[in-house]
Amino acid sequence: YFYSFDGFQAGTIGLTIYTSAFIAETVRSGIQTVPKGQMEAGLSSGFSYSETMRYIVLPQAFKIVVPPLGNQFINLIKNSSILAMVAGLDLMYQGDLIASTTFNTF
Repeated sequence: YFYSFDGFQAGTIGLTIYTSAFIAETVRSGIQTVPKGQMEAGLSSGFSYSETMRYIVLPQAFKIVVPPLGNQFINLIKNSSILAMVAGLDLMYQGDLIASTTFNTF
C-alpha cells in the first residue's frame, strides 16, 4: 500500500464512514416518509423537481428526521469514546516501546 495510517487516522476514517452511512439512511428514510402526493402536488403546481424538494418535501422530512439524527449524533459521541480508547492504547504502546528501547522514561 502507498500510505500507512496510524490507529487514530484509521479509526477516524472508519468512524466517519460508519456514521455517514447511518445518517444517509436516516435522511433517506425521512424523505421517503413524506407522502408521494406531496411531490406530485408540487410538480403539478409548476415547481421544478429541485424546487419541490426544497420548498415542499424537505421541510416536512426535516421535522421527521430531527429526532433520529439526534440519536445518530449521540451514537457518534459514544463511538468516538471507543475510538479514543483504541487510539489511547496505541499511544500507550508507543510510549512503552520508546521507554523500553531508550530506558529513559522521563
